[in-house]
Amino acid sequence: MQRESEDAGRVLIEAFHTIYHPATIRARDIVRSGVIGAVADVQVVHLGDFLRGRTSKDDDVRLDVTLGGGCLMDLGCYDIQAIRFLTDTEPRCLSATAEPFVDDALVDDAMQASFSLSNGGTASLSCSWKAADKSGLTQIRITGDKGWLECGWGGYVSASSSLCVCVFSRKPQRRSCAERRQRDPHADRRR
Repeated sequence: MQRESEDAGRVLIEAFHTIYHPATIRARDIVRSGVIGAVADVQVVHLGDFLRGRTSKDDDVRLDVTLGGGCLMDLGCYDIQAIRFLTDTEPRCLSATAEPFVDDALVDDAMQASFSLSNGGTASLSCSWKAADKSGLTQIRITGDKGWLECGWGGYVSASSSLCVCVFSRKPQRRSCAERRQRDPHADRRR
């Protein structure tokens, strides 16, 4: 494909549009800078209510098993790419659990997976089409030995996407960005 695009004088890009977003690039730059230290763990959550009323491949191509249909193909591929892109590592699947789609057991409605990373760290992803109560929750958290970074992810990275970086002063504390903003509403603005 690359050769064909060059011969035709056309630009070829990977379809993972989120890797071109400024917030995603900034997050990768922060991880590469070493501010949070060596990457130890990555957690990706990608939840939504994407199928509303669709029940077969006739209603939605994402339900067509012959095309690799399912939640992992639709959402999880972005999550795996997030792990690769933001940490410059290659994930290796250790375990995965799929929840089958009601009308076709060969298509997954949700997926949880854990990975080892080529740098010795770990990663996990949780993606689901049927999370109506948490629709649009897309988040990645990268924990290093000096701090962590949290950012929006998936198809919902937008101009208003924010990054939260916490550098440990002493002992690591597991607080979300929302918890940090509750304690100090101006914390993100000072960065």
